[in-house]
Amino acid sequence: MLTCASAALFVSCSEDSNNEKYASKAPVFSGIQIYDAQGNKVSKVKAGEKFVVVAEQSQKGSLLNSTTYAWSIAPSVDGLVHKQNLANDVIYDHQSQNPADTLTIGNAGTYTLTFKASYNASGSTTLWGNQNGWSKTQYWEDGTGHVVYGLRGIYGFTVTATKKVVVI
Repeated sequence: MLTCASAALFVSCSEDSNNEKYASKAPVFSGIQIYDAQGNKVSKVKAGEKFVVVAEQSQKGSLLNSTTYAWSIAPSVDGLVHKQNLANDVIYDHQSQNPADTLTIGNAGTYTLTFKASYNASGSTTLWGNQNGWSKTQYWEDGTGHVVYGLRGIYGFTVTATKKVVVI
């Protein structure tokens, strides 16, 4: 009898791994936008002036807990001023706003801005994995970068997004 009960519990749990209700999902990003200090969307920024970068989500993630965010820029910049507008570590399901950072770059040039996020799943990642595989790449409509979604097995997801930034 105990063996039957154990088997029923196992089958029940494995069926839940494909149930939408229990599925953790990575957020879907539509692009990285750049805004000047007045909040206007811009395609180029001025050297020495503050600007805000925002990783915009077109679809929120779900059943995600501990999340880390990091922004970087290449090539490296002397005097880069960096002020992350959102804590580096958040509980996503409670703080799911678009990740943002405020930057100042003192030198003209073309740079690659990179946003990295790691999302820990509090539900099952099986459904997402069945739909997307281990990784999925999406290119921004404006041709300035892309985003790569990765599956960390049962543990969660990674997101790496890039965008070219022109500083004049």
